[in-house]
Amino acid sequence: MNRTFRYIYRNFLPTRLKNSIDLYSSLRGSINHPTLIEKPEGSRVLVLSPHPDDDITGCGGVLYKHHLAGDHIVTVYLTDGRKGGTGVEPEEQIILERRKEAQKAADIIGIHRLVFMDNEDSKLGLNINKKTISQLVEFMKEVIVWY
Repeated sequence: MNRTFRYIYRNFLPTRLKNSIDLYSSLRGSINHPTLIEKPEGSRVLVLSPHPDDDITGCGGVLYKHHLAGDHIVTVYLTDGRKGGTGVEPEEQIILERRKEAQKAADIIGIHRLVFMDNEDSKLGLNINKKTISQLVEFMKEVIVWY
């Protein structure tokens, strides 16, 4: 019976459940949980986000720590996020909605400035051009010489 539970646990239980359920801790072995660190050094933060909301889901906690420390945060959204809907709404409506959501999230987290580069979602790899690169270089220069 123990072999059956062990087999099911190892082969069928999703990892997210293995990490939260401690029924068979001896079967799991040791798990390297992430270590909580303090806010990274610096007072200016530039986030390059592929889509609106990736900055919040990817590093929202760290950004909030920077905000609490009084740091200045700018997020650059490389694409417009038009592919982030259900496929029923018009793409223009999705783009506007994602911008509104990004602004709401920025207000909550404490992001000072949002920059929308408006490259078409899912085509950034195909559309990297001199204009996009020069825009990024200008944003980085601006961040370096902030206040």
